[in-house]
Amino acid sequence: MGIVACGRVMADNPPMIEPMTKTWEWPAAVIMARVAIVNRWANERWEADGVVRDSADPGALSRVIGQTDTRTQTLYPGYAIRLHRDESEGYHYNITSPEPKVFVLWRMEDEVARPKFLSVSYHEGSRWLDSGD
Repeated sequence: MGIVACGRVMADNPPMIEPMTKTWEWPAAVIMARVAIVNRWANERWEADGVVRDSADPGALSRVIGQTDTRTQTLYPGYAIRLHRDESEGYHYNITSPEPKVFVLWRMEDEVARPKFLSVSYHEGSRWLDSGD
């Protein structure tokens, strides 16, 4: 006899450890934009402009994909959107929101904004904002 819950023998069910650690992954590239501004404290601002499917070869370097007098867009390949089973509630909140987002955590390196991590979990994005990252 196994463990019984709701009239079913739980010992006959597959173990839960493997499915809980499974992740799903999609290749992604991040478009970062440098926008020139007129301000006494700064002359530019950085923003994540978009996330697209990554079709670049492994190890491909970043490259400028658009440029005007006031805006430069750079494509950063080699990232992934990873889904983890334990973040499912955060994915649900994001996808059912009026404007679903891909959250991009980026850092300044050598005066250039570089993406570090991507997430589609509302909870993970909120944790990044709350921590000041």
